[in-house]
Amino acid sequence: MDGNELRQRSTGGADAEAPKDSEPQRKKVKKSRRKKGMTTQQMMMSVSGSLAGLGVIGFIVFWHVHPSYKAVVQIDRLDASQPGVVELFYEKYHTKKPVIFTGALKSLPMEKWASGEYLSKTCSEAQLPVYEAVEDNSEWAALKDAGVLSLPDYFDRHFAPPLGFGPKAGVKPLYALEMSLRRECPLLLEDYGVPGFASDDLLARFYTKAAWPTLIAGPKGSRTGLHRDTHNFAFYMVLFAGKKWWRTFLDDDAGSNAYFRLDLNAFTFDPFDPDFHKYPRLQDATVYETVLEPGELIYIPEGLPHGVRNLEDTVAVSGNFLDARSLGYWKARTCSRREWSDSNACWGYDHEFNKVVPKNWTIHPVPYHEVCGYKDLAEWCRGFLPQLWKRAKKHADYRRNMDHVAAYCKGKGVELSDEELAKY
Repeated sequence: MDGNELRQRSTGGADAEAPKDSEPQRKKVKKSRRKKGMTTQQMMMSVSGSLAGLGVIGFIVFWHVHPSYKAVVQIDRLDASQPGVVELFYEKYHTKKPVIFTGALKSLPMEKWASGEYLSKTCSEAQLPVYEAVEDNSEWAALKDAGVLSLPDYFDRHFAPPLGFGPKAGVKPLYALEMSLRRECPLLLEDYGVPGFASDDLLARFYTKAAWPTLIAGPKGSRTGLHRDTHNFAFYMVLFAGKKWWRTFLDDDAGSNAYFRLDLNAFTFDPFDPDFHKYPRLQDATVYETVLEPGELIYIPEGLPHGVRNLEDTVAVSGNFLDARSLGYWKARTCSRREWSDSNACWGYDHEFNKVVPKNWTIHPVPYHEVCGYKDLAEWCRGFLPQLWKRAKKHADYRRNMDHVAAYCKGKGVELSDEELAKY
């Protein structure tokens, strides 16, 4: 193919520059052009119709293409055995971003805690608060109070082996949240250790009404909606069994905060399957996510909203905490807000909180009694029993707890009469 032939094809063939020829030939070309003009008009109409069709198709495609978050970012993982991990945590994550630690829980009895049979026998008298998911996010964490179940009954009805004996037909998956280990099953505290970064927890030492650490269990399919924790406390979770899909946003994320409900301390959208047409500002939000695996530990800083879906039957222990390093940051961002400004946690413990000096720690678990400031569990009994006894005098729900804890402490050689308890 020579250059002229290539140029003709590329510029339109007969509509390209015609060669000079005789008059009959020029008339023939003009006649051809008139015909081509009519054909071009018809072609333009055809193209116009095609473009209109494409417009309809484009609209349909646009409508069906699912909008998305600005970004979906995987939560970082840190190997607890690596040198400098503590320094890195404080520099990059503490009070700032969520992070997961791997290899930090080797001293904990993971296999025992992943056994429903062990937990049911060890905590045969324990009771679990349980919750049912609601679709309209009208409750805190999109959860509705569904009452209380005994721990053995809960595992029997809701979990497949090895945690239970198979979920019963027709039973809705209920999420068990915040079973206090120290009140419901103190024997578990002998096996448990608090992650090192929470080992100078001011709440465990001075905020005696707190329930943490707590057992959290959820069958496959159970979930929480997006929410913030009470008082915007930071928290950790140790996962013993199953897999949890987490999604969280940074505290100052404007896209997600646009749909925060102050009255619920929660959010109006589902972070896992949001309606971007109903909540368009989520397209400016960055969500952090992960699937937490057994043996891993997650840290969520102060005020970060988070939601969870249980991909399998799960057992975990969690604890809100206030460490000495973050005290100033927490007070500045929480206690000035009207929802917490009158809380006793903000102002009632300053004389104790301010005396605690931040400690150097390793990531590995610290025995619970040490976190509370006691040399052993027997001494912890002598400190905790009077606190519980006082609460039991005012609240009937605590009387059952008092019996459990007193029986446990008696086995530790600690038995206090009412007269002795009243002296503390």
